[in-house]
Amino acid sequence: MIQVSIKNNNKVKYYVLLALFSIVISFLAVYFCAFFFSPLYEHFLVRPETTDSTFFMVLGRMLAEGATPYIDVLDHKGPYLFYFLELAALINPLWGFYIFQSIISSICLFCALDIGHELGLRKGYSAVYFFATFILLFLIHDFVTLDASFIFCTYIPLWLFVKAYKTKNYKLYTASCLSAGLSIGILIFSRATSAAVPCIIALAVFLHSLFDKDYANLPLYILFGVFGIVLACAIPIVISSAGGYLDEMFTWTFTKNGNYIFASLFDFSNWRIDKIGVLLFSSLTMLILPYCIYKTHEEKEKNFAIIVISMILIDGVFNLLASLLLHHLQMSYPIYLLGFTGLLNYVKLKINNKSQKKSQTNYGQVLAGILSAITIIYIFAFPYVSQSILNNYPLYSTENIYKQREIKSYIEEKYDGDAKVIVLDLDPSIYMNLNTLPSYKVYSNQFWWYNTDVYPNIDKELETYFSSKDKPDLIFTICDINESILSVGNLNQTVQENYTLLENYSYYPVWYVYEAK
Repeated sequence: MIQVSIKNNNKVKYYVLLALFSIVISFLAVYFCAFFFSPLYEHFLVRPETTDSTFFMVLGRMLAEGATPYIDVLDHKGPYLFYFLELAALINPLWGFYIFQSIISSICLFCALDIGHELGLRKGYSAVYFFATFILLFLIHDFVTLDASFIFCTYIPLWLFVKAYKTKNYKLYTASCLSAGLSIGILIFSRATSAAVPCIIALAVFLHSLFDKDYANLPLYILFGVFGIVLACAIPIVISSAGGYLDEMFTWTFTKNGNYIFASLFDFSNWRIDKIGVLLFSSLTMLILPYCIYKTHEEKEKNFAIIVISMILIDGVFNLLASLLLHHLQMSYPIYLLGFTGLLNYVKLKINNKSQKKSQTNYGQVLAGILSAITIIYIFAFPYVSQSILNNYPLYSTENIYKQREIKSYIEEKYDGDAKVIVLDLDPSIYMNLNTLPSYKVYSNQFWWYNTDVYPNIDKELETYFSSKDKPDLIFTICDINESILSVGNLNQTVQENYTLLENYSYYPVWYVYEAK
């Protein structure tokens, strides 16, 4: 009885320490590494082209100010992203996004590290595993994108599955199915292709039930999985119906998003760069990790090895076929990390077979120290190195920031800070730097919306808008007209007829600013 109590106390201590460690690391890493929305970079928000992160930050601010989704502000992403962004902006226009993403990262880091612990990683191996997790979560993380906002949808159900398998707790299998079902429903109403990973995790529970001959509980697992899907799908339907934008939500979430996906399949610029990265990454994981997992678990946990290998192969094939961009792989990271534990355990097994336990311990301590030092140095060096490098580029430079501050002063003097502004094909961080909100529902990246057939009539709507009595006071547009929506139809002519170029406030060769006549 005393031994059980001690064991339980040790577990509580372990989870408390792991939770605190995950929270501290995540809040520090996001603060120093999240270039788009960390308060550390509040004065340095300008980016070379439109980015999902700054785009979504502006969207969240508009929603927090009372804009109606899919009517006053448009995006082809699903309603859950709208809800999350609005919640973050309601907390604080800048700090809210930092807090929101830090919490998500903390949850994912906690789940990932506990998976490694459950699968036997200790000392130097756990340090290597932590470093791999840190890289995936923070160093190549795009933050506040759709994928970054919903990565918990894959970490949590996978963590529950591994916990259930290692502890033989069948209630955790039920929890894994419920969380997988909720995740599937959330992702169906976000980007349907991203729902593949929680589907794979649900399949893993099904395979385990077959291998373990747990036929009695299988209907319960299915019931909880279906309940999770139905519940997650019902929430946006009820909210959208109550808000009066149900039809618009379905149109943009599924029809318009389908247009984007179809158009992206034939965007060969992505195939040349991102798709090659996806092909290489997925192929290497499919070739290397399954072998390591099987050799590690073939004696005592052969069924577990088969399940994990199936997950990696199915996910790899899906990514080869459906993932267009590298950041789409973020949803698959926990499966890659699960496979990486097999690789590390395989290395440990080979070392143990050579009877080098003493060397292994020494190397583990040295490796842990080196990787910890690298992580700490990176976290604190990133802001200083990045700013010194980026200052060499016109758009990143502080001169760009000063130029926008001049315009902000101009707006405050002439318009009492209440000018109607629209940004054409430039990064929407301009709105944040000017401390204003967009005057139009499609507030940036208009040329992309036009080219991907998500909003093919946008040029006509903008022509009407720019020649109306309610036209915006200021228009920001990219200097290269060939990269701008102004190159479509008569839109450029409409701007020239109704607006005057403010040469003193334009920033060459990056952007022009026009003022209504």
